[in-house]
Amino acid sequence: MFERTSVNVLLDNPQEIVHLKDSFNVEDISVEGLAYHVQGPAVFEVDMAHTGNGVLVYGTVSLPTRVACVRCLEEFDFELFSHFEVLFFLKPTFDEEGDELPSADEMGYIALFDELYAALRVEAPFAPICGDDCKGLCPVCGTNLNEESCDCSNKPDPHHPFAGLADLIKPED
Repeated sequence: MFERTSVNVLLDNPQEIVHLKDSFNVEDISVEGLAYHVQGPAVFEVDMAHTGNGVLVYGTVSLPTRVACVRCLEEFDFELFSHFEVLFFLKPTFDEEGDELPSADEMGYIALFDELYAALRVEAPFAPICGDDCKGLCPVCGTNLNEESCDCSNKPDPHHPFAGLADLIKPED
């Protein structure tokens, strides 16, 4: 796996745009306790351009994963995909809070992997759903309503804390 990428060719030839297309392996990604199981390598395609005070890297990165639907708990294929753009400064630079911004090291290398991985993590939904039509699980018996139906969800629970609200709804004549 690559850790650093050289941008020296851009420093020597500021008008040039460097195109990179490659892949890298990454371990499973966890977001708020939800595991995205990696199914293959992450693929990226980026262009890098010298901006005067830094190197602008922009492009796409994708990663095939499998994740459990939060409604029905069935696993499904989900591709994490990101269009991203990041500016690596040529010398250490800090934001208003004092945090260091991405920058090239003294040898002319950037930590591209870190930014690609961050772009993928940002695209991972907190509540992935297998499809807009997913019916989920019956809250009473746990039946997957996408596969079969049950009678539980049609019966109102008289002990439910909101059961009294049913009296406020008047049937249409």
